[in-house]
Amino acid sequence: MKPGNPRISLGADVDFGTVSVNANYNLDMSALARNPVDKFSVQARLDLGDGGRAEKRKLADEKYADGLRQFSLGNLERAIALWTEVLKLDPTYTPARKYRAIAETTWKAQEEARRAGTGK
Repeated sequence: MKPGNPRISLGADVDFGTVSVNANYNLDMSALARNPVDKFSVQARLDLGDGGRAEKRKLADEKYADGLRQFSLGNLERAIALWTEVLKLDPTYTPARKYRAIAETTWKAQEEARRAGTGK
C-alpha cells in the first residue's frame, strides 16, 4: 500500500502438473484506475513437454563428444560412425557434419597412402 494512493494485489497459482492457472486481483484506489475490468486477471499455462527433444539432444551431444575422442585417438572410422548417428538424431547438428567431413577426407587420404605404399 502507498499512502494517498492505496493499491493492493492478491493472487494465487494453482499447479495441476501439465496445467497451471494464475489468478490475480488488483485493488487500485487511485483516481485514474476506476475501471473494475482491469482489476482481475487470469492466466492459464499448458506444459505440453518437449516430445523427448531434450533427451535426444543429450544423446546427440554425448555421441558427438565420443566422436571427438575417437577422432583424437585416430579411430576415424568409429568417429565417422558416431557422427553419422548424431546426424540421424539431429540433422541440423552442424559441428558433427563438419567433423565427419574432415574425418572422411582424412580417412580416404590415409587409405590412398596405404594403397600407394603397398602397391595395391
